[in-house]
Amino acid sequence: MNYYDLFLGSLALFISYFTGIMVCFVSKYFDQYTYDHINGPQKVHKSEVPRTGGIALFLVFLIFTVIDNNYVSLILLICSFPAFLSGILEDLTKKILPLWRLLASFITALLFIFLTDYKIISLGIEFLDIYTNIFFVSSMLTIFASVFLIQACNIIDGLNGLALGTSILILTSIVLISLKIDDNLIFNLSYISLFVIVGAFFWNFPNGKMFLGDGGAYLIGALLSFYIIM
Repeated sequence: MNYYDLFLGSLALFISYFTGIMVCFVSKYFDQYTYDHINGPQKVHKSEVPRTGGIALFLVFLIFTVIDNNYVSLILLICSFPAFLSGILEDLTKKILPLWRLLASFITALLFIFLTDYKIISLGIEFLDIYTNIFFVSSMLTIFASVFLIQACNIIDGLNGLALGTSILILTSIVLISLKIDDNLIFNLSYISLFVIVGAFFWNFPNGKMFLGDGGAYLIGALLSFYIIM
C-alpha cells in the first residue's frame, strides 16, 4: 500500500457518502416509488425511508471504474447488472416476484462464468477435486455459490448497518489476504469496494437515512461472491 492507495480509498469513501446523500435527497421527490413500507415482518423502522441505496452504490462503482480505467471492474459490474436491476425494480415497484429475482441472480452468475472464465475448480479436498475439474461440476458450484451469497446478503439486509457491516468485515478479510499473497487485481477491486461500503455505512447506521434495498443487497452480494471466487 502507498499514498496513492490511501488517496483512492479516501476519495471512494467521500464520493460514496455524498452520492448517497444526493440520491437520498432526490428520492424524497419520488416518495411514492422510493420509500419503503413501514408494516411487515422484517420492518424495524418507524418512519418511511427510501430504499434506493443500490442506485447510489452502483453509481459510485461506475464512477470508480471510469476513474481507475479498470476493465475487470467494468466486466464485473456488467455481470452483476441482472441481479442489481431486478432488485431495483422491486425497490421501485414492489411487484417483482422472488422467482424472477432469483432467476436474475442465476443470470448474473452465468455471466460471471462466461465473461471472466473464473470458476471454482478446487475445494481443497483431494477426492472431490477430481470432479471439480469437470466443466459442468465447477460451473454449477460457481453458480450456486454466487447465487446463495447474493440471496444471503439480501436476507440480512433490513436492520440498519447489518448487511453493510458484514460486507465490511468480509472485504477487510479479502484485502488482507490479497496483500499477503500479492494478488494486485483482487486487492485493487476489494480495497476500493471496502471504502465505498464504509462511505455507505454512514448513511445506513445508526439511523437509516436510506436503505440498501434489494438492488443494493444484490449488487454487494454479487461483487462479494465474484471477489471470493476469483
